[in-house]
Amino acid sequence: MAAQVKAGLAVYARNCQGCHGDKQQGGIGPALVGAQILKDFTGPAHPYADLHGYVSKAMPLSAPGSLSAQQYLDVVAFLFNVNGVALPADGLTKDTLKSAALTARAAQVQAGQAVFAKSCQGCHGDQLQGVRAPTLLGAAFLKKWATVGDLHAKVSKTMPKNAPGSLSAQQYLDVVAFVLDRNKAAAGSAALGSDDLKMPLK
Repeated sequence: MAAQVKAGLAVYARNCQGCHGDKQQGGIGPALVGAQILKDFTGPAHPYADLHGYVSKAMPLSAPGSLSAQQYLDVVAFLFNVNGVALPADGLTKDTLKSAALTARAAQVQAGQAVFAKSCQGCHGDQLQGVRAPTLLGAAFLKKWATVGDLHAKVSKTMPKNAPGSLSAQQYLDVVAFVLDRNKAAAGSAALGSDDLKMPLK
């Protein structure tokens, strides 16, 4: 599976990155990470085949259907992987396209992105880039927090700025999971919980 994801990254870099960004953040084309792609293409109602069918028929935009069958499988496996969607142990094949699995963490990140969009995005930007408040991305941001709990404490006690502490305990865990996911930090397949607050970030 790891080899397929690596191969998919190479396919993505050559054929998709120019439109969708080096971190799948979007550009000319839409973002390929986050709540929207998870909603549209993952979960019990969406087998792996849903995303594969779209990508293999419509992409690359300049030459739809021009990649090999294996390249389409590889790049779709890569996209699922970066979104935290569990892949079959032997990788994505034509025989496993009808199955799907969304990890608990990926579902939590999806929920956290919705919280962020409603309560944080106005100040921190839709890409966490910072607008009226600091960016929530990058090494300098992560260095501020020794543990997941330090970040969680800051967020849960002082945010949103106009109503500190007004979200539920679960919403604070979800939005922290989302921020960590976008920073590729404290990754895992299990949902972030109170037992994970001692996890180091440095």
